[in-house]
Order: sequence, then structure tokens, then C-alpha cells
Amino acid sequence: MKIKQLAFIAASVILIQSCSKSDKEYSSKTVQQPEVVDVAHSSGLKTDMVAGEYGTYQVLSAVNNKTGQVAGFSLQNGGTCELATYTGEPHQQWRISYVSNGYFRLMNHGSGKFLQSYNYNGTQVLIQNNETTADSQLWKLTTVGTKRYKAINKASGLAITNTGTGMTTLKTYTGVSSQLWGYNKLDATSYRDDEVSRFFQRTKGTQAWDGNHSLKLTYGANAGKTIWLMNDEYYNQLQPDGLFKCYGTTLQFFHKNNAALLQPVNQSWDPLQTNNMFVTSNGKQYDEEIFHDFFGKVLWPTGVVEIGDKLYVSLVQVSGLTTLQLKMGIIDQDDNTSTVITIPGYSDQTAISYSVGLFKDDDYVYSYGVSGGLGPSLYVARFPVNNPLLWSFWDGTTWAAKPSSAQAARLVSGLNGNGIAVNKVNGKYLLVVQDLSFACDAGRNFYSYIATAPNAKFTNKKTIFRRTDYKNGHLPVSYTPMIHPQFDNGKNEVLVTYCVNFYGDCVPLCKNGISGESPDGYRPKAFRVPYSLIGL
Repeated sequence: MKIKQLAFIAASVILIQSCSKSDKEYSSKTVQQPEVVDVAHSSGLKTDMVAGEYGTYQVLSAVNNKTGQVAGFSLQNGGTCELATYTGEPHQQWRISYVSNGYFRLMNHGSGKFLQSYNYNGTQVLIQNNETTADSQLWKLTTVGTKRYKAINKASGLAITNTGTGMTTLKTYTGVSSQLWGYNKLDATSYRDDEVSRFFQRTKGTQAWDGNHSLKLTYGANAGKTIWLMNDEYYNQLQPDGLFKCYGTTLQFFHKNNAALLQPVNQSWDPLQTNNMFVTSNGKQYDEEIFHDFFGKVLWPTGVVEIGDKLYVSLVQVSGLTTLQLKMGIIDQDDNTSTVITIPGYSDQTAISYSVGLFKDDDYVYSYGVSGGLGPSLYVARFPVNNPLLWSFWDGTTWAAKPSSAQAARLVSGLNGNGIAVNKVNGKYLLVVQDLSFACDAGRNFYSYIATAPNAKFTNKKTIFRRTDYKNGHLPVSYTPMIHPQFDNGKNEVLVTYCVNFYGDCVPLCKNGISGESPDGYRPKAFRVPYSLIGL
């Protein structure tokens, strides 16, 4: 699905083009961090951690007090490290985790990848890579004087050394200042989840998509599995070189408007262990499509709940980018059949698009909707778990039979983004909003709001994440954040994903005679947010 608030796409693009900032511009006032300008004023590193303990740190050179960062906002394996003035960017923040026997791992917040010693043409250099258990990603961080530390790699036995310019290298430790580092503790902050982002880099079945809804199932043979629902997806369309084919200056088209994946019970992030789910509609299987529109229109899933043996999926029926009707899809998990129905109150209006949140909470299922174009407002509806056809709509005083867009019904107004998601997390109600970014080089920020009841006002706005998925210095089109509370990593963090849709006019597709485009320009991305950052 290209955007949840379809009605204001055109206005959004005009606004972005008229007031977008530099692609890397960032005000340190956006997210307050207790950064320091020199080693002498740093907090120092807590070296007496227990196994699994971690903290977020700024790393400073003892030579010039510059901050260690991953160069060029790299998200790739092999990205190198350099020194720069601290500006609060995620690529300048490091999660330092204690392993054992004096060794630590360092994860970069911007990329989610891990610091590693690597032999490059006979020289050990500092790079980032996927997390492994190799000794090349283990570092002994030892105090050398007041607030100064050396960092020795377990595999190479060499020390991280500040060369002044260019790539950071590793050399035999001699105690010179260029091998000494300071560590300054920062507040807990969000980071790119590299493992989950790579889960979406699929090479079989559904290979790239937008829309990215998930739910852990509890019924029958699917108990413990997670269903992922997606929109406008490519299916077995990668060329042998791993690219989508260019036909002249036109990229090949996606295959279906909706599909589903089933992730195994162990919640493995290995994409090869997750496969497409197949259903029949009116006695026929329409390839991998799970909801077929028999009127020749498009159905986009916007949320899913499980009630007994049925999955109830909120759907938006569209023609082009125009919303025609809100519908409800039903999947029977016993026989893998799907049907599509309409519901009074919900389906016979489009003024409020109930498409930004759907979840069970005690005896009810709550559905959140938006209206209002630029600066949209948020509304909520619900139905009893035992009667999915009986919808009611919060009007600010009571649950009414019809939706109301009156001021009293609004849970929050003036939202400053084109991506909105609501879910229940850790006993509270979380709203995530993404900067208006339905054009390249647009907003970077994600924000959170909290409510204490499903129909309470959302307050306590905070900036929680800044995306950095640059290509040739440009940010992609981005939309549709999703909250996935079931993926508990044991660190009191919530998983959030968002969609990207290539780079628009900033990096045009299929130019200069290239044969194909990377599917990563149309695959979801993931980040984790600490509960403490958002008040959970």
C-alpha cells in the first residue's frame, strides 16, 4: 500500500518539495543526548558489567576528541569507520555489550551492525559486519589512565588506532595517544535492527513489498507462527543477478496487490525458513494472493486480528490511489479459504479511514482511523470479540453507531506525518507517526505518543528515530510504519518497521542503460525503540 492517508498525497508532495531540508540536516535539539566535547568530561566506560549487560556510548579519540562513527551513513557489510564532530546521528552512537572474560561487542546504532577487525590487503582495518560469534568481533576494553581505554581485538591482537584521516586501522599496541579512547554514556536510544531488516531481503516467494503487518497466531497448526501481510508485492521476480529487471527506462511491475508469509514458531529471522501462505477464494487459488477483488479493483490489507479459527483483516479497496471502500477480509485457518465482506458503519463511509491500527484488547477489537488531509486527526472504533459485525465508534462521550469526526472524537489532531500506526505495547497504547515523506529527501524522523486507554487522548510526543537509508546522498520515499509488539528481544524494546519505495526523482529508476534495480529500494526496514525512551 503506497500510503494510508491517500487523500492528501498530492498536497504532501507539494509541501515536501517546497520546504524539505538538506538530506543530512539535523538539529541536535531534536533528540537530547548528554554528549560531551572531550575525553576529560566523558563519563567513562562501565567495565564491571555482567554478561549481557550493555549501554549506549559516544566514543571519542584521545588525540583530537573527535567521535568515532561509521562513515557515509553506511548500512552495508564492510562499511568503514572514521572520526567526526559529534552531531547526535545514530551512526555516532554505539551499543557496547559485555560478553565475558573482559571482552565486549560494539554495535553501531545507525546500521545495527557490529565492529569487526578485517584483513584488507594485508592491513587490519576496522569495519562493520553482520553479528557473528567470531573473535574478530570481540574487543578487550581496558583502562589506561583516567577515562582513557585501549581496545584490543581478540582475533588479531591489535589495537584500534586513530590514523587522523580516512579508515580507522588496527596496529600493535604501543600506548601512543592515537590508540587511546574515551567513552561517554548516552541515554538509551533507538537503533536500526539489522537482523530483522535482513529478514525482509528474501530471495524466494514474495521478495519485496510495502505494507508490513504482523500477528502472532494461536490457533491450530498455525499456533506460535507469525503471519505477515503485505501489499503490492514482487513474487519470484528477481533475476539471477539479484535485481529487478529494467525494460529500458521502466522497472518491471510487481505481481499481486496482497500476499501473506508464515514465519515459523521459533521466530527465526532467517528468511529461508519463512514461506508464503496460500488460500483459495470462491474455490480458486489466485497465485499467492490472499484476497481477490472480484470487481477488478485492488485490496490492500491494513491490519489483522485472530478470533478463534478466523483471521479478520481490515482492507482498503482502491482504484489507483483513490479509496473506494473499507472492507473486512476473513481467512479460515482450518481450510485456508478467504472471503471479503462489508460492515455497516465501517464500510459505508470513507471520511475516516480505519486503517492505522487493529488489535485485540480484552473483550474488544479496536480499530484506529485518520482523516483530515495534512495534519490528520486520529479516531477509534471497536467491535466485540464475539461479534465482529457490530462496530461502534467513539464520539468523545460514548460508543456510537456511526463514525464522528467532531473535535471531541479526536484522540489527537494535527499529526505531522504521512505514516501513522497504533498498537498496544507493555500495557499502554502507542502511536507512532512518521515525518511527511512521500517524496525523496523528505522528513527523517519518527515520533511516539502514549495513551493510557484505547479511547484516551494521545500525549507525550517524543522523537524516537531518524532514518538514514541514503543512496547517492538521497533518502527514499517512505511511509507506513508498523508496530510489532510480539517480537520481544528481552531488552524492553519494541520493534517498529517502515516501508520504502525507491528514490523518486532524486535517483530515477532504470537510467543510464542499467539492466536492473536493487530490490532493497522496495523492502521494509526495522528499528527497535527502548521502552524507557517512549514512557512504556
